[in-house]
Amino acid sequence: MDHLKSVHFMGIQYLEKGDFDNALIIFQKIVRSHHSNVHNTCSSGNDDSAEKRRKRSQYLVGSALHNLGVVNMWAGNFRDALACFRDAFYVRREVLPRGHFSVAVTLSCLGTVSFALGKFNVSCVMFTQAFKILNGDEVAISKLWRKKSKASTESSELAANIECTDENVLGKAKLLNNIGCAQYKAGKLKDAHDSLSKSFHLQQEVWLKSYPSHTESCVNNQKRTAIIHLQKKSRAPLVFDKCLALCNVGRVYISRDEKEKAKEMYEKAMELQSDVFSPKHILVQEMISNIKHTDDLLLKHSTISI
Repeated sequence: MDHLKSVHFMGIQYLEKGDFDNALIIFQKIVRSHHSNVHNTCSSGNDDSAEKRRKRSQYLVGSALHNLGVVNMWAGNFRDALACFRDAFYVRREVLPRGHFSVAVTLSCLGTVSFALGKFNVSCVMFTQAFKILNGDEVAISKLWRKKSKASTESSELAANIECTDENVLGKAKLLNNIGCAQYKAGKLKDAHDSLSKSFHLQQEVWLKSYPSHTESCVNNQKRTAIIHLQKKSRAPLVFDKCLALCNVGRVYISRDEKEKAKEMYEKAMELQSDVFSPKHILVQEMISNIKHTDDLLLKHSTISI
């Protein structure tokens, strides 16, 4: 078991370095090793220690299958990635407690790969299931695990603990954004608008809590400038995600022929970006392009005559 852990850690290191070929070899080795271990475990009896070894081995296999999916996804092998993530889901659901975060991560990856394959309705279902796990939806969790587990109390406590963190709120916001994108591609514009709007509002909650306007009270101007500079750097990832949600809402409005509302979303995103990124930043330039495109559509619409 210690050997498998060491091998798995080696695979993670290859993955982090972008060495996908060697990462693929390592994770495949872990999966093959597991099949051998299952045979040995079955022949050694059904005592508690054998069961614990089996579960520890399965846990590593679930991680290896998930990481195999990640490697294939990054390499553009979406069908292979889909198979790996699906197998990882079944293994993780069997081994991990009900409502475990890692199962939500695998479901989210299933959603991403399904989206890449053009299976937008399937993608939406996967993202929604992942969201429900993060949201502590006991009905959905029970359906996913299909049975009442001894770990149900543990999973409820886990969900309650995660629920209080900003990380979980932002995770839910990203999943809502993904759900909205899948709904948009599936032609469900109203549902897409609702999901994307909820995504933005969740991010706004974290924004208001994390960055209160306390800098005005600083008497020392140099200290105030330093605080603002640090805030700008730390805000960049959240600004990116907020603007992404706003842009996606804007695209929904364009598809619904509500160009004025689309422009309003783009301008809100532009205002957020301008406070963090330089005017020459690619994101700011892209937003300027979106606003110009919307203005062109508005102008074209206003000059149409019968």
